Amino acid sequence: MLTTVIACVGAVGFGVAFALKHRAPPKEKLPAIGPAVPSISTNQFTISSVRLEKEGALRYVQGTASNGLAQQRFGVKIHLELLDTNELRVGSASDYRPMVQPNEVWQFRALVVEPAAASAAVTGIQEDQ
Repeated sequence: MLTTVIACVGAVGFGVAFALKHRAPPKEKLPAIGPAVPSISTNQFTISSVRLEKEGALRYVQGTASNGLAQQRFGVKIHLELLDTNELRVGSASDYRPMVQPNEVWQFRALVVEPAAASAAVTGIQEDQ
């Protein structure tokens, strides 16, 4: 019985050590990007909380877009302009959602592939008609 208890304790210890070693790296939050405006409104969407985040070697522009209408929106795409430290355009990014429910808050996430990008600005949001 003592051997069984020791084997179980060893297995639990191994499992904890394995989980700690292979856990996902913590998300590195970078400062908010764009002007200090709390939100902007375009095409009956309110866009806010736009920020640049890094996860491992990848970077994303993340934020929220709230559907301001009491109806479903189909084929919604948000367009972002990527800017360098001098506020010059260095690329673009976008995210797409097939449907946004009435009054829903969509948490968009656009991959940033341009290494010189230091900030982003929303250039528009559109939907299929």
